[in-house]
Amino acid sequence: IMLALVRWGIPAVSDYIAQRLPPGVDATIASGALEALDDGVFEPTKLSEAKQHTIRERFQRLAPIHTATDFQIVFRSGGWIGANAFALPDGTVVVTDQLVALAIHADELASVLLHEIGHVVHRHSLRQVIRHSWLAMLSLLIVGDVSSAGTLVLALPSVLVQSAYSREFETESDDYALIRMQEIGLDPVHFADFMERIERCAVAGEDVLPECVQGDADDRTDTASGSGGWQKYLSTHPANAERIARFRQSH
Repeated sequence: IMLALVRWGIPAVSDYIAQRLPPGVDATIASGALEALDDGVFEPTKLSEAKQHTIRERFQRLAPIHTATDFQIVFRSGGWIGANAFALPDGTVVVTDQLVALAIHADELASVLLHEIGHVVHRHSLRQVIRHSWLAMLSLLIVGDVSSAGTLVLALPSVLVQSAYSREFETESDDYALIRMQEIGLDPVHFADFMERIERCAVAGEDVLPECVQGDADDRTDTASGSGGWQKYLSTHPANAERIARFRQSH
C-alpha cells in the first residue's frame, strides 16, 4: 500500500492540486523561491544590457501568446551551479550567464528556452514541489490558506538546484520543445549540439572555457554519451545520449 501511495497516489493527488491552485499561488511561490536563490546561490548577472535585450526579445517571440501566464526571462550569474536554466511556476525563466556563454548559435539557447517554457506550460515545477510537500498542499486545498504556500517557497529552490525533475517531466518538456522547434522552423540539431557542449564544458574553468566551447564534438567526455544498461533506469532524468539522439533524428 505504501509503495502504491508513493508511486501513484502522491503524484496523482499532487497533479490534481496543481491544476486547481489559483495563479496567485504560482506568483507567491516563484517570488519567494527566486529571493531564496538570490540569497544563497545566484550572483548579479554580468551580461551586457545589449545581450540581455537580444535574448529577451527572442524569448518573447518563443513564449506562448494565448495564455494567462506572464512569461519573462531573468539573468543571473550561476555561482557554484554554473551553466543552468530554471523555470519558475509563474512563467519566469532564470538563465545563468554561464549557460549563455556556452551557446555558439542563438538557436541553441532558443532550444533550451523552449524546453524551459515546456516546464512552465506543463506546470512541472509546481507539480514537483507539491510532490515534495503534498501534506501542506492538501491543507491548502482544503482550508484555502494561501499562507501555506510558504512551505512550497522553501521546497522549490532545493528542487530546482538539484534538477530534481522526474524523467516523465523532462520528456514532456522535450516533447514540447521539439514540436515547437518544428513549428517555427528551428532545427532540432541545435538542441542536441548544445546538450553535448554543456556535458563537455559545464565544469570547465573560465580560463579554458573558450577552448572547450570551440572544441570538436569528438572531444566530448564520456558523460556526454550517457550511461548505458541498467544504470539509466536509476536516473531521475532521461539519459542524455537518448535525448540527443532523439533530436538529431528529427533533424
